[in-house]
Amino acid sequence: MSIGKGNSIILRLESLFFQYPTLHKEIIHNLNLDIKRGEIITFMAPSGTGKSTIFRLITGLEQPTSGSIYIDGLKSDNKNQKIGYMPQQDLLFKWRTILENVILPLELKGLSKKKRERIGRERMEIFGLSGTEKSYPHQLSGGMRQRANFLRATLSGESILLLDEPFSSLDAMTRLSMQKWLLEQWGRQVDHQPTLIFVSHDIDEALFLSDRVIVFTHSPLSTYKIVDVPFKRPRNHDQLLTSDGIRLKREIMACFDWKVQKS
Repeated sequence: MSIGKGNSIILRLESLFFQYPTLHKEIIHNLNLDIKRGEIITFMAPSGTGKSTIFRLITGLEQPTSGSIYIDGLKSDNKNQKIGYMPQQDLLFKWRTILENVILPLELKGLSKKKRERIGRERMEIFGLSGTEKSYPHQLSGGMRQRANFLRATLSGESILLLDEPFSSLDAMTRLSMQKWLLEQWGRQVDHQPTLIFVSHDIDEALFLSDRVIVFTHSPLSTYKIVDVPFKRPRNHDQLLTSDGIRLKREIMACFDWKVQKS
């Protein structure tokens, strides 16, 4: 079944319900959401409410109890769908060099060693990883490892990248730097600009990165509030200190304050 491949909606969650077979508690209740091609979205909700379950459903690791997921117009059980995933901790293989790690998707696609290494070196230079080609993951800082992790995800060629708190393990200054760096790299993907979907507990991070912030209720999850972020790109952290930035932070904080009072 198709919803019109080629339109501006790359991901649609339609009347989505989910609960684990061994549990009687519903995790997701009638979730409806459209995400546009090339958009950056952040999911926010209290811990333990099921945000990671949404990622598992999108990637096909779990199947909805009812409802449908469409990716690029095709129902999610279609074999051709491709989703990239970047977790909190990098999944770089410790026995492979950084170059060997980042070009792994090209290796899996069957590209020749010469071609994949050429592409890898070119992209590593763009991503600020020149000079680390022969290094191993343990020799790099957390920020540099996440750069390599993100580069590997983009080389997979997926249209949608799911990023589960990718900077949460970094110190505050490195985290700010990585947020800006990631947006710069995303902005350079003119020929293949992926849709990015983040999970974050950091309001400033969500507002800085996103076109929209999706604030969920407690479990079972359904759309509670959609916050549109008006900041122009390229982004600057100073935008968070403007009247719009402060207003949006208060708007999101009020959502969580309301839920605490009602619980």
